[in-house]
Amino acid sequence: MAAAARAWITPFRASFPDVHMRVVDLVAEGNKVAARFLCSGTQRGTWQGHPAGGQRFERVAEAYFFELDDGRITRAWGLEDNLTRMRQLGQLGPAREASYGEAAPPPAVAILKSADIAATLGWYREVGFEVRRQELAFGEVARDGLVLQFLSGETPWTSP
Repeated sequence: MAAAARAWITPFRASFPDVHMRVVDLVAEGNKVAARFLCSGTQRGTWQGHPAGGQRFERVAEAYFFELDDGRITRAWGLEDNLTRMRQLGQLGPAREASYGEAAPPPAVAILKSADIAATLGWYREVGFEVRRQELAFGEVARDGLVLQFLSGETPWTSP
């Protein structure tokens, strides 16, 4: 699991070296932990094919579920609001104003344009992930027990 996490986190940190993850909620029961974060950072390197331009994203919602064994994360599953992140970075059009407060964050769902799913899966393939499923409105990558899924908001879909 550590190798998969490094393969995913290292390129992100290279693109956003000042990334800050603020823990908003953390709930644990048994060997499972649920966490909600607000993520901020400045793009200083290429990210998903977009060159660095010094743009910043602020308070992008993320939610993750972790399973632990002997104090180590053995499985992780999460959702990130990449649509808001990409808009704030100027990669999808006008940035959405952050008009929500702490009590009502935006949905923590990673939804992309259909055309961006292929590019996103390509980026994960380049950093060593296996592309397990690629369709017009859905994509899934995996490595060492870590599974990431990407959905399109342009096409109605049902859970795979």
